[in-house]
Amino acid sequence: RSPKKGDHIATHLISRVADETRSAPSPAPILVECAVSTPHSSLPPSSTASGRLQITVRPDLAPQSSKAFADFVKSKYYDGVYFHRVVKNFVAQAGINPQYKGERPPTNQNGIQKPDPVLVGRSLSNLRGTLSFAGGNMHIGQVFVNLGNNSRLDRENGDDGSTRPFATLSKSSMDLADALYAGYKEGQGQVKAVKDASVATKFPLMSRIDGCQLVKSFSS
Repeated sequence: RSPKKGDHIATHLISRVADETRSAPSPAPILVECAVSTPHSSLPPSSTASGRLQITVRPDLAPQSSKAFADFVKSKYYDGVYFHRVVKNFVAQAGINPQYKGERPPTNQNGIQKPDPVLVGRSLSNLRGTLSFAGGNMHIGQVFVNLGNNSRLDRENGDDGSTRPFATLSKSSMDLADALYAGYKEGQGQVKAVKDASVATKFPLMSRIDGCQLVKSFSS
């Protein structure tokens, strides 16, 4: 159709919004630290996993997942949860909190609905040293550290972005993750033990996240 009065105003507004979007700074990465111990082991502390995980959360690449994880951390959801699943060269998974029914977070997750879109050439892949939500579900607390290169997990939900990592771990943190005890085979009752508080007697070498905290935001 022929241009009508006001078309130039709409075009100008669209152009201005686009310019503002392009010039808006990306959200700065966030550093989260989690203290890890193996509290029920009778072995010397030097023989068990103990230390701090340093996690760099990337809201610039995965804003929804990053917000969900930060909300979990701020609500102390991860304080006291165990690494109930550790598979050497694959994953170390944690995040079952028996205090919350259905493993859901204690904070309101309204506004966090759809997974983060895949950013071509930018989104993280499930490679060693990254952190993702288990099953691609950011509405529950379970997360896993990739101990190996597991890029196939990117496509677990059709690569809709839900299974993409939202954070990375430092080298020293990966040394700690590698030290997590991986001798318990899957399906031996670890989940039940976490839920009924019998880890100390049934799985004494299972490591625990004692607490997590938001440390700082990096300048973008």
